[in-house]
Amino acid sequence: MEEEGEEEGKEDEIDIEDAVAAATVFGESNQVTLSDEYLTIYYDVWKVMFNHVVDPTINHMKKLLQEPKLMRKCKYICLAGGLSTSPYFQHRMREEFGPKSKYNMTLIIPKRPILSVVEGAA
Repeated sequence: MEEEGEEEGKEDEIDIEDAVAAATVFGESNQVTLSDEYLTIYYDVWKVMFNHVVDPTINHMKKLLQEPKLMRKCKYICLAGGLSTSPYFQHRMREEFGPKSKYNMTLIIPKRPILSVVEGAA
């Protein structure tokens, strides 16, 4: 009797390799692959996932900078925290707010931005 139950349970199991091979991400197939123990997520997928967080951050900053008092006095942006360690986030911030943007701001990026939060909270 136990053998039948074990067999039924195996039918419900999903093979991870098959699940990854059949997966569609944002309506596209072949965006995620599994090779041995490595899961590869392609650039376009990472970009969409990062933009889901980065875009609202940029939009919020733009809204803040529309305030006349802030726009007149703000010349620097200091990136701090975990997301600030991301080269993609740094690139987007430079692109949107850096010296070559309409905001012409200086970005301050510490060598280890996550420590800024740890020390600031202490």
